[in-house]
Amino acid sequence: MVAAVTVLRKFNLFEKFRAKLSKFKFDVKKGFTSLRHVENKTLYFTLSVLYYVTTFFMFYILFFALPATSGLSFSAAVFTFGVATLAFLLPIQAGIGAWHFLVIQCLLLFGIDSETGKAFSLIAHAATNLVNIPLGAIAFGILAFRSNRT
Repeated sequence: MVAAVTVLRKFNLFEKFRAKLSKFKFDVKKGFTSLRHVENKTLYFTLSVLYYVTTFFMFYILFFALPATSGLSFSAAVFTFGVATLAFLLPIQAGIGAWHFLVIQCLLLFGIDSETGKAFSLIAHAATNLVNIPLGAIAFGILAFRSNRT
């Protein structure tokens, strides 16, 4: 134990961790304070909530795609979606791998075997991307068109 603390101090890991935590807190605060500059806050929050609700229901509907997950409850979907969404907070490119891992682990809690969990996470991730990519491209085009008008 003493050797571990000595190594941590020698490589200045305590200070590095403290600095990263401080930067994370600063970034979160900056993100929340930037909401003051949003022009139409009601529209912004309405669309944000609508996005998460529709994404959740897409996730929930996918529970019925596999026989093993079709018997899971709405609460299981809420829990799994909520925990898996936390993967996007990790400093990993788009939560790749972490999202799948958390979905699989949550499904294990509800009695779904690992192989079925892997299949479900792959299907859910693919379905989400198959919807988000074309809709994002359309939104990007609309944004470009609207930006030219103003």
